[in-house]
Amino acid sequence: MGSNPTLSATDALMYKQVKHLIPLEWNHKRNNSTGILEDFSTVVLRLESTNYCNFECTFCTYGEMEREKGFMSDTFAYGVLKEASEMGIKKLDLRFMGEPILDKRLPKIASKARQFGFNQIYIHTNGYGLTPKLLNRWKSGGITEAFISISPFREFSLTRPNKSANRFFKYIEELLKHPKDLDIVKFDYINSGISTPSEEEEFFNLFKKYNALDKVNNISLHNWGNGTTNKHFLCHRLWSSVTVLWDGRISLCCLDSDGEYILGNLNENSLKDIINSDQYINIRKNHAKGLFLNKCEKCDFPAQKEAIWESQVT
Repeated sequence: MGSNPTLSATDALMYKQVKHLIPLEWNHKRNNSTGILEDFSTVVLRLESTNYCNFECTFCTYGEMEREKGFMSDTFAYGVLKEASEMGIKKLDLRFMGEPILDKRLPKIASKARQFGFNQIYIHTNGYGLTPKLLNRWKSGGITEAFISISPFREFSLTRPNKSANRFFKYIEELLKHPKDLDIVKFDYINSGISTPSEEEEFFNLFKKYNALDKVNNISLHNWGNGTTNKHFLCHRLWSSVTVLWDGRISLCCLDSDGEYILGNLNENSLKDIINSDQYINIRKNHAKGLFLNKCEKCDFPAQKEAIWESQVT
């Protein structure tokens, strides 16, 4: 349905040999050099129920995304969840480029996933319009973690154009006043480096007021695989997750926001066949040897996430 055709195993992919580091907690059994996935118990299914979003954050590629927008059908979503569960996948990331608040079916989809045996279901949301009532519906539906993107007041205004910081923080404070369902919530401070120390202090004081400071994570910005990096790490995401776009196509990873690398289509093939297709296997095998795809070579996300490593190879 999108503008990018499904790549075949014979299509030329551009690789570059890079000097790379191996993360200390690298799962050698799962992330093996054969490129074949056999045990799916630690694999995350990333299911994009929609790619519509009500924000155009300056740190996100949503505003540059060219692929068609839409909603995954209920029947299709349930079919993917059923097949994934039969393969042994138990973790579900129920979003990708869209905003979960815009998909009112989310509790229903999460509930179906729990019925299929998924035991960890998480989402990331901008939190704009998230009420205690909606949060309770998410939790009751089976969502186990909800990560809310947040920044200090002025930084919020600068990085989320045309959105009211006053209104946003009213939503946040109302959530903090109703701690019953906050056990599933984490707040991701998207730190763009704009805020002054005093602005950050005011920001953190809000969470201290409600004894929720331990729920705030400091998140650094990354380049979405569209820039440069002077340090490369092997990236487990080629083994540890599979990203299904709303229209059924499977993209390379959680950084491939526009579906530049389409590795299969669930309208045409099974999830199991696509995950261990010749093309997918070859991408993993090459990556394990330091032959990075063009997008991977430019991506600084693993370097930010993998702060420690065990060895260096060339």
